[in-house]
This record gives sequence, C-alpha cells and structure tokens, in this order.
Amino acid sequence: MNDNPDAYPLNWPPGRPRSHCREHALFKTTMGAAVQDVRREVRMMGGADLVISTNIELRKDGFPRGDRSAPWDKGVAVYFKLRGKPMAFACDRWDRVEHNMRAISKTIEALRGIERWGELGVALTKYAAIVGTTWSGRTLGDVIDRYRTEVLPLKRSAQTRADQAKQLERLKIGFGHFLPDSITAQHCYKYADARRAKAGQPRPLAARAEVWRRGAGLKKAIKWGSATVNPVRDVSLERSKKGRHVTMAEVEACRALANPRMAAAMDLAVNIGQRRGDLLKLKHSDLDEELHIEQEKTGTKIDMERTAALDAIVARLKGFKPDIPNEHLIRKRNGRPYTRHGFSAIWQRLQRKYAKAGGQRFKFHALRSVSANGAATPEEARDRLGHASVETTKRFYLTGAVKAKPRE
Repeated sequence: MNDNPDAYPLNWPPGRPRSHCREHALFKTTMGAAVQDVRREVRMMGGADLVISTNIELRKDGFPRGDRSAPWDKGVAVYFKLRGKPMAFACDRWDRVEHNMRAISKTIEALRGIERWGELGVALTKYAAIVGTTWSGRTLGDVIDRYRTEVLPLKRSAQTRADQAKQLERLKIGFGHFLPDSITAQHCYKYADARRAKAGQPRPLAARAEVWRRGAGLKKAIKWGSATVNPVRDVSLERSKKGRHVTMAEVEACRALANPRMAAAMDLAVNIGQRRGDLLKLKHSDLDEELHIEQEKTGTKIDMERTAALDAIVARLKGFKPDIPNEHLIRKRNGRPYTRHGFSAIWQRLQRKYAKAGGQRFKFHALRSVSANGAATPEEARDRLGHASVETTKRFYLTGAVKAKPRE
C-alpha cells in the first residue's frame, strides 16, 4: 500500500479490483455530507491520518470539493491508519462519487459495530480476503487500474495527472473488457475515427493522446507479464499542430483591457516564456542575482538572467498590495496565490472582453510562443523555454517564417 496516497487524482489501492458496470444507489446525500460521514466514522473508529482520494479537486482542508462537476471515474478510496497499521477502503460500484463515499462510511460503521463485540481483527482479516490483494492483470481494465495506482502518481505535474486520469477512464470505458493481446492497430484507428466531442465534432488530437496513453499502458503490461505485443507502435495518427501565430500587437491590445495584476502576469509570461503553472508558483525567494525556476512538468531548472525589463516587471508585481515577503510574485488582493482554475477564470473573462472588442481569442499558453518568437535565435528560445532539444522549440513554438540568406 502507498504510504503517502494522493487525495487528487484518485489513487486506487493496488490489487483492488474495479467495477466495470456502475449502478444507481438509493443514498440521499451530498458531497459535503458524505465527506463528513467518512471523517466521523474514521474518527470514531480511532483512525488517524485520513485521506479521501477521488478525481474531484480539493478544498483548502484537503478534502473533495462539492462544487465541481462529476468526473469520469466515480471511484473513491479512503486511507487511514488504525493502531499504526495502514487501512484502505475503496468503492466504485455506484454512479456518483458521493454515493461511493457513503458506501465506504457505512462499511466502516458496520465494522465499528463488530469492534464493540471484540471481533474487529477477525472482520478486517476476512474483509481483506474478500476484496483480494492479488492483481489479476487479465484485462486491459486491470492494466489501466494498476497504471493509475503505480505510474500516474509519479507524474510531476498535477495538470498532467488530471489529464491522463481522464484519458485512462475513457480508454477503460471503451477497452476495459479487452484482453491486452487482443487489441490490434485497427482497433486504435477505429477509436480515433469515432472519437467525438460532446457537440459531435471530431477530436483527432484528443484521440491521438488517448491512443498513445493506451500504448504506454500496454508497454507496462508487457513489463508486468499481461501482454506480449504493443500494437500502438504501428499506429500513425495526426500529430499536434502549431497554434495560430499570435502577434505581439494582439497581446498588447488584449493587455490594454486587462486589470493591472493580469497585465503584469502577461508581461512576465512574454518576458520569461514559462508555463502558467510555473509562473503562479514563483516566489520572492526565487530571486537573487538570477530568477530561479524549476519547471513543474519536466523538472528542468532554469537560471534566468536578470535584465532591466524583467526587474521592472518584478517591481510592478511587488508593488501590488499586500506585499508579503518571500511569498508569491503573482498573487490575489488578499495576498494568497491564484489557483489554476481561479486564474483561468479571470483569463477567460478577459478573452470574452477582448473578443467583444473585436479581437480573436487566444490561450494564455500562446504567450509562451510569443516569447519564443521574440528570441534572437532558436537556441536562445530553447534555453528560455527550458526545452532539451531545439527541434521541439521549432516544431511547436517558433511560428514565424524561417530566416535564410541567398547564395552570394
């Protein structure tokens, strides 16, 4: 069992079987009430270090929020320590997260009743025998479950973990009942052709990402002894394309409509070319003779040279109230850092305002490309963005024309 399970995304107990069909439960509860039920039952049992793991984002206290839409995977895993021993309860039988959480609280409640009669140790032993501790590894669904519990938590970026969890859930719905060696390249192509958004339009790039996620799972399945071939290696699907070329003039026009904090964040993004998540976690303590950055996605460490332009932007950011020493450069009016979703909501409001004024909407990530195109050479852009290869920079970020000299 994982000694430090993640509360988000879902960290399903290794070896615990998953339900392939979900049913509707008759529980009448809300997310907040279900969380309180689990906390109360664990506390009354004498448990400590409680973690409720789901695919729902967390509140400030580390428990699932009640104002988020239902995730693809409705499973719930509850971890705690009882008399120093790690315990894990999991349920994904029902079609709502709060109902699965309620089922776990009822299970713990029943075990507490057994404890009153002095038979808890026997009951827990029998419970462990019922749920099983041996990974079957028979179907692709079993492989996906193991990948989700052993591989996904090792991803550095929370956004990457969340995105890949959604991909894995889609794959499990479509291919969870397949034997790994029965999957062919033709299955992959059919899946890509059939992949649609809610509105019905094709999603070729999303399909490619999900197919390649299946390939990563099959690669692990070969290592785990559940498969002998990986057909995804023979599949060729549409690759990601460069986004449209956002010009500096567009950025300046959009910036003119932004509030001072967002305008400064945009200037910093264009100046140093970092991803949104890396910008939001920058602190005063990251500044000395250089700006020290550790990218969340790749772990790449960058020592950014201090220039007059960068220092001017930093001075503007520090000038916003309240100025809390050694805290985040980009912060809200209360001094706290922005959450990913909170910052995104402000950006989307700005883009709607910009579109209403006649502009063409663009993503905040496009500022990374604007920064790269402002570099003197592709190598300078590569170093600024933190890429290992200049080919990556050229392929995805340098959107301008290639400069060349004629033969003399």
